[in-house]
Amino acid sequence: MAAAHGLKKLVIALCVILAIILLIGLAILIVINLTPNQLGFGDKAILEGESMQSLGLGDTKLIDIAKAFKVIYSPDEQKIVKNRYDSSTEADNAKTQLANSDAISGGGVIDYSSLYTGKIIYGKEYYHVYDDKTLAFLFAKAVSTATESYPDLKAIKDMNATVKEFTVNSNSSGKSIRVVLEADISSFKTAIEDAISVVKSFVKIPSKVYIVSYLKITGVEADGRLALSPASLKINDTDTTASEAILKMLSAEIGSGGESTAVINQRISGAVSDMIYNLGKVGTATADENCIITGGATIGISGVLPGSIGLISHVG
Repeated sequence: MAAAHGLKKLVIALCVILAIILLIGLAILIVINLTPNQLGFGDKAILEGESMQSLGLGDTKLIDIAKAFKVIYSPDEQKIVKNRYDSSTEADNAKTQLANSDAISGGGVIDYSSLYTGKIIYGKEYYHVYDDKTLAFLFAKAVSTATESYPDLKAIKDMNATVKEFTVNSNSSGKSIRVVLEADISSFKTAIEDAISVVKSFVKIPSKVYIVSYLKITGVEADGRLALSPASLKINDTDTTASEAILKMLSAEIGSGGESTAVINQRISGAVSDMIYNLGKVGTATADENCIITGGATIGISGVLPGSIGLISHVG
C-alpha cells in the first residue's frame, strides 16, 4: 500500500514537472514570436545609444532576429575571399610600380601614407598596369596607416577592419570593384547576445564578420579619377536583416553615429577612388620596357581591365 501511495505521489510530481516544462516551453514559444517593441525593450540602448529600434530590428520577431544572426555565424572565408593576395609578393610588386616616385624614400622604403595624402609624383610620365592583388595590398596599407585627417579610411580602420580582397571586374555586364574587409565584432558580441537573451541559446554570435562591398565603375572623370557608385554592402556576402544592424553597431562603436549601410559603402567607395587617383590617372598609353610613356596617353575607362587598372602617372 505504501509503495502504491509512493508511486502515486511520484506520478503526480512528474505530471507537475511536465506541466511546468510545457508552460515554460509555451511561454518561450510565445515570447520568441514577439518583437522587441512588443516586449517593451525596442528603444533600450544596447551600445553607444543604439537600440533594437534604431538598428531596424524593433518590429522583427525575436526568432527571426536569431535566424538572421544564425545565417552569418561561422563565415566560410574560402567562399567569401575569392581573390587572395600574398603580402610579401605584393610588397615587392608595389615597390617596383612606385619606383622613381616620391612615395619611395632614399632607402627604398615605401611611405604608405602617400597613398592618401595626395598625388604620388614621378619625374617622368610612366604607365603602370596595377594588378588588383597589388591594389589590395596597397589599400590594406592605406587603411592600417590612416589618420584622423582622412575620415573615409579612418572609419574603415576604426571598425577593426582589415582588407582581405580587392577585385577588379570588367566584362560584358560592366565594370566593378569588389572589396572584402574582415571586421572584428567581438567588442560588442555580448551586447548583441544580451539584447536577444531569450533566444541566444538558439544562435551564436560570431566574433568576426566579412564586409563585402560592391562598387560599380560608372566612368572616368576628365582629370583621370575613377568614378564609382556604391552598389551594395553585405555581411559575409549574404542578404540578411542582421547586416544593417551589425554595420550600424560597428559605426556606432567608432563614434560615427550608427551610419547606414549606404553611408558606410560610400566611405569605402571614396577611399578606393582617392587611393587609385593618387596612384595615377586611369587610362591607356604606349610605354617602353621601363614603363616610360612614349605616346598615346589617353585618359578613359579603357584603362579598367579584368583584374587590373592601367594608370598614367602624375608628373611634378
